[in-house]
Amino acid sequence: MNEGKSIIDMRDYGRVHIKLKEVMAQKQITRNRLCVLTGIKFDTVQKYYLGCVYRIDVDVLAKFCYALDCQIHDIIEYKP
Repeated sequence: MNEGKSIIDMRDYGRVHIKLKEVMAQKQITRNRLCVLTGIKFDTVQKYYLGCVYRIDVDVLAKFCYALDCQIHDIIEYKP
């Protein structure tokens, strides 16, 4: 770990990558179908699908994992 530096001081601390689009393609599930399976609004699914999420909701992720029969690491990953 980078002792003495805060995460704000570090220029390249990585990012969290949302892989929902890839998992859905692999499972052959559309965004509309995922909305029906999870009860999540299309706009929310769309944000995760496009990777435009700034605050990750763990309840949403749990529903995705259940509906897609996958693990959390299949949907999100940390890239240093």
